Amino acid sequence: MPSVICVTLVFSGESRRPRSLRNASIKGRTSCSSNSRDPAPSDADIRVIRGLKEAARILDIDLVDHVIVGDINADPRKVGYFSFHEQGLL
Repeated sequence: MPSVICVTLVFSGESRRPRSLRNASIKGRTSCSSNSRDPAPSDADIRVIRGLKEAARILDIDLVDHVIVGDINADPRKVGYFSFHEQGLL
């Protein structure tokens, strides 16, 4: 089954932000589903999320979590998802 990536980018220059938002922080969360049904991240998943975190840092965005959603029955931990934040990887 092919993977599908959906991305939405929003950029607003500092001078275009309303005065009330100029000092506001931007936070982001990302998620995906597991093709294998087991939500444990692969080495490639970990590398991609580390790169995404660095890109977010450059854009002054706080990437607070990335969640991989899987099948609870295929998950050895029996929770059905993997949170990079909960596991200390973000």
